[in-house]
Amino acid sequence: MKKEDFMPQSFNNLNFNKLLDNLPAGVVVHNLDSSIIYANKMALNILGLSWNQMIGKEVTSKNWDFINETGKPLDIEEYPINLITKSQKPLKDLIIGIKINGLNEPKWVLVNGYIDKQNNTDKVIITFTDVTSEYSLPFKDILDKAHDAVIITEASDIEEPYGPKIVFVNDVFAKISGYSKDEAIGKTPRILQGELTNRDTLDRIKQALKNKKAIREVIYNYSKNQEGYWLDVSIFPLSIYRDERITHFVAIQRDISEFKKIEQKYKTDAQQDPLTKLLNRRGFDILSKELANELKTHNEGYSIIVMDIDHFKLINDNYSHSIGDIVLKELSILLKQFVRTRDLAVRLGGEEFALFLPYCDKNDAYEIAERLRKTIEYLCIKANNQNINITISMGIASDPRANNIKKTLDEADKALYKAKNSGRNKAVIFYE
Repeated sequence: MKKEDFMPQSFNNLNFNKLLDNLPAGVVVHNLDSSIIYANKMALNILGLSWNQMIGKEVTSKNWDFINETGKPLDIEEYPINLITKSQKPLKDLIIGIKINGLNEPKWVLVNGYIDKQNNTDKVIITFTDVTSEYSLPFKDILDKAHDAVIITEASDIEEPYGPKIVFVNDVFAKISGYSKDEAIGKTPRILQGELTNRDTLDRIKQALKNKKAIREVIYNYSKNQEGYWLDVSIFPLSIYRDERITHFVAIQRDISEFKKIEQKYKTDAQQDPLTKLLNRRGFDILSKELANELKTHNEGYSIIVMDIDHFKLINDNYSHSIGDIVLKELSILLKQFVRTRDLAVRLGGEEFALFLPYCDKNDAYEIAERLRKTIEYLCIKANNQNINITISMGIASDPRANNIKKTLDEADKALYKAKNSGRNKAVIFYE
């Protein structure tokens, strides 16, 4: 078969042929049915095939197979010509491997293509550059022996819901996440995110990816069976070209779940009253500040109820300090049952307790205080065959703009002292 027999008439100019044969890129021309009607000299050289082995063959020829970055065969609809003819759009910078019969290693090529509509005969022009020496994953064996999880994604499309697409994960990733390599490849790292994954962290990562910048974050991910775990993640851009165009992102993930458990234990111990297991004053200061900042952004406020056990010194004197501790613990159990999920129950010290109530004005707080006071008034605490009854005095203050926790706490204290000085076993709202 002669080369001229398969070339379009527009290619029969000798100078044009010479130009094509001296291009540094391979050029292949297809009919819309995928059959090959032309290949330049560079295309034949790159693929190691002769003219007769290529020309007249359809894209599904037995002479070669197409594979993705992980070595998995492409589906027919993923072949470059089929991507172009189906979308009717140009194809840009697609990396694929071509396995030639008789060769052990694939050739890796960077593919571009478009439909040429000249002369009323649509042809598909495919160009490709050999990037085998620059693009491969010879480090896969090394990464599979690494102690950290590794994910490699494409950098071409990072937008939700499908990008960035995962092209490689190592064995440690599969072990930590519960997703096999086949399950993860082709998906997006978003499969690891869930309800408790911090949105601000994700936004920072997304911005870094957009800017093609490295970033390091601590993130809470979810395994395939929805178990949460903490990762210290370093993400950096990767280029496989000499011109340093960013083609991929690499994420190195270290499982720090055990460290986080230890950290949380120390944090809890530092912020928790050891007797009652309620927040201590330090925990109250930290968490109430965080809640107040959140409330301020929503133009919302909070209320604080401060309470004292009436005549608690007499309980210690008449029954013993160990009995007094039982009373404190029983009251703490009741407070935990009374509060909502976002409320804070606190032991400020001694027999003084507090409730921090987000999204709650002083009138609602007063109703809560009264229900709590009446419940405690009828509560009988059993301790060492003793029946002990207690009452509490309560002070209430509100901060509608979430501006000043210390001031609100001081105001609640003033209302508490007013309740105690006016007979105890009552709730009083602070007024200017």
